[in-house]
Amino acid sequence: RKCKRKKMKIQTPDQYSQQIDNLKCLFYGQTGSGKTTLLSNFPNPFVVDMEYGLGKNKPFRATIDHYDDFDKLITILQTDDFIERFNTIGFDSLNELVELHIRDIILDKERIKANRLYEGQLTQNDYGKIARDINKLIRKIIAELSPHYSLVFLCAEQNITYETQQRNLSLVGKVLPETLPRLMDIVGCVFTK
Repeated sequence: RKCKRKKMKIQTPDQYSQQIDNLKCLFYGQTGSGKTTLLSNFPNPFVVDMEYGLGKNKPFRATIDHYDDFDKLITILQTDDFIERFNTIGFDSLNELVELHIRDIILDKERIKANRLYEGQLTQNDYGKIARDINKLIRKIIAELSPHYSLVFLCAEQNITYETQQRNLSLVGKVLPETLPRLMDIVGCVFTK
């Protein structure tokens, strides 16, 4: 029995994006490399701002101060008013999402009774919990919002000055899930010259 082989066709990002209604993108690069500017060029963007960046690139935004606010925000973003008005939801940035999680969940003395040698220092178990929780939240965001919007996640990366230095994703901090790029349609590196 003969098996028919399909020929692999290499596609440009433009060709690929025409086949998919709502893209899931991750863009990483050093601070100031233009990630937020890139996000602002997506169609009708709404920015979930966790880092209080420059307002000129974030005309429509919600500032998130607490990790628990994400459930409310996801519900609001699924209303008809938002769906009719915006085509892209951007998350700026995943590094700050981790910081919110650490502050609001891990180091919250009222919630967690952990034996810490030093009050503000994370334990070994905390790193695994952070990665699992962030992965769970990003999967929830994708499941609930990608039917309505393109999703763009931004993340700071170790310093990249030139395109030739680009390498595999090496995010700042050690707690972002390594599976993150596999959840995306496009992963891109933004670099300075």
